Amino acid sequence: MAGGYRGGKDRAATRDYLVRAFSLPEQLLPIVDELALAAGRHYTGALVEFWRVVRRKGIWLSEGALTQIVNAEERWGSDLLHSQSRQQTMHAFFDALSTWRTNSKDDPAARPPHKLKRFFTLTWIQNGIRVSSTRSAPVLLLSFGKDGNRLRLPLEIPLPSHLASFGAPSKVEIGWKKAAAKGGYEVRCTYTRPMPEPTGDRPVRVAAADLGEVHPFVICDGERSIVYNGGELRAKRRYRNMTQGQLQERISRTKAGSRRRRRLVRSKRMQLGTVDRQIRDIEHKQTRRAVTDMEEAGVTDLVIGDLRTIRKDNPSRTNATAERPSKGRVQNQRLHQAPLGRMRAYLTYKARRAGIRVPDLQDEAFTTKTCPTPGCGARNGPTNRCYRCKRCGLIAHRDGVGAWNIRAKYLGIDPWGNTPAGPSRVVGAVAAPTGVRYRSHMRAGPAESGVAAPEA
Repeated sequence: MAGGYRGGKDRAATRDYLVRAFSLPEQLLPIVDELALAAGRHYTGALVEFWRVVRRKGIWLSEGALTQIVNAEERWGSDLLHSQSRQQTMHAFFDALSTWRTNSKDDPAARPPHKLKRFFTLTWIQNGIRVSSTRSAPVLLLSFGKDGNRLRLPLEIPLPSHLASFGAPSKVEIGWKKAAAKGGYEVRCTYTRPMPEPTGDRPVRVAAADLGEVHPFVICDGERSIVYNGGELRAKRRYRNMTQGQLQERISRTKAGSRRRRRLVRSKRMQLGTVDRQIRDIEHKQTRRAVTDMEEAGVTDLVIGDLRTIRKDNPSRTNATAERPSKGRVQNQRLHQAPLGRMRAYLTYKARRAGIRVPDLQDEAFTTKTCPTPGCGARNGPTNRCYRCKRCGLIAHRDGVGAWNIRAKYLGIDPWGNTPAGPSRVVGAVAAPTGVRYRSHMRAGPAESGVAAPEA
C-alpha cells in the first residue's frame, strides 16, 4: 500500500495503513473511462520508449529521463491526468521492471514488463486529494491535469457515510474489480496514522508465532500455546481447486468466442471470487482473534518465524534438482497455496495497530525438531502432529514445540542460548496447547470496538 511512494517501506514501519473500498457511482463511468484510457496510454508510452532505447542504444533509462521522453511525445499525451497520477503510472512501470530483475535471478524464464495497456489503474496522492466538508454529505475531490493554463474542475465522488469521519485519504486508487462477475470500478482509499507505541508501564512479554499449512499459526507466549485450527481454510482451498478444475475442463471443450464459453468463464469468476472472499474472511477473523488473545495476555512483542524461502526450498517437479527434490504434486500444491505471507502480513499490521511490537523475522531452522526441555535439546523428527522426544520422553504438539523454540531462539533460552529455563514453563507451554476452531459467527472487530469478544 505504500509502494506508490518512494521510501514507502521506511514509512510503513512507523505508520498504520487502512484501506477502504467502495463502488464508483454509475454517472461517473464515462469520465473515469477516459481517465483510465489516458493512464493506459501513459504506461504504454513508458514501456515502448524504454525498450526502444534499450534496443537501439543499449541504455537503461532512469525514471526522470524516461518521464521527459514520454512527456515530449504528443502521441503519449495525458494532459487529462494530474501530474502526480502520471508520476504514479511511471512508478508502476519501474516497480514492475525491478520485480522482473529480482525474479530473473532465480527464474531465467521470468519475463520483463512487455504488455501494452489500454486501461490502467488511476492513482492520486498528496496534493491531488481533498475532501469537501462544506456540503451536506462529504465529497472526495480528485484533481485533473491542466487544460493549457487553466485548471479543470476536480472529479467529485460522494463518500459513503461510514467514511465521513476518516478525513482525507493519503492515497486514492480507482481500479477494476476483477473478482466480481460484472466487474466495475471501485475506489480504494488509503488512510494513514502514526503507529501506536506500546505503553511503557507494561512489563516486556514476548510471544512467538509458528506459521504452517495445516494450522495457519500457533502462538506461544511462554506460559501457554494456542493452536488456531486451519481445517476450514484447507476445506475452502480444496473446494476451490475442485471447482476450478471442473469448470476449466468444461471451458476447454468449448469454442473460443462462443456464448457458452463466455457464460462458463463468467460462472468461474463468480464462484472462485466467492470462495476467495470466504477465505479472506476466515484469515482476517482468525488473525484478529489471535491479536485479541495476545492483548488479553499482555503481550508486548510478537516474533514471527521466517518462512520466506520455503517455496524455493520445495520446488515443483519442473524446477527440482538433486539438492532440492520435489515432494510431489499434492504436497507442492498444498504448500504453495498456503497463505503464509498473507497470515504474516495480517498478524503484523494488526499487532502493530494494537500497540504490539513486531521485530524482524526469526530463523526457524530445527525449531520443530529440537526438544525444548532444558538440558535435553535432542532432535527428533515429529510424526504427523505429535512430537515425541526419545531422550527425555516429552510428548507435545509439534506446532507448539515450534512456536516455543522460535520464542526461545529469539530470547536466547536454553538449548538455543545460555539462559536457563524452568522445566515447569516448558510443560505448561507446549504439553497441552489450547485449540481455537474457526466458527462462521466468530467476531473480528478490533478490541476497542467492543465486538472482538472471542467465542469459547
